[in-house]
Amino acid sequence: MLISGIVLIVSGILAVPPRVLPAKWIDLILRYRACFSIICLIFGVWELIIYIQNIFTDNNLFIGIVGLLFSIAKINMGIILGYKLMEKQILKWNNKKTVDGLYKRNVDFILFKTNMSFIVIGLGVCQVLIAFFR
Repeated sequence: MLISGIVLIVSGILAVPPRVLPAKWIDLILRYRACFSIICLIFGVWELIIYIQNIFTDNNLFIGIVGLLFSIAKINMGIILGYKLMEKQILKWNNKKTVDGLYKRNVDFILFKTNMSFIVIGLGVCQVLIAFFR
């Protein structure tokens, strides 16, 4: 659970749009997005299966629902990080030097990604705290 919480925190940080972060972090973040997209999806699906089994076998509905929340957040972050990678690839295919056209069309989605990344960082901190105090 501790490793899973750390994955959530790191994926939340990686999903923050580059305009919000310091310039020296941007290269590092772009380098590791693909890796964490796959890690988030694997952890998310794995935990989803475990917590669904816990709901039906242990009859502990509260822990099952909280666990489902964490696993869905991981799957969501994996998809968001993967989408950001595809955004860059689409720009390369279209030979565009700026992202203004793409960002103007997706302003709402960018706000959603920013908010989601901060929510997921908070969920990751909660999961780490649960792991420590359990």
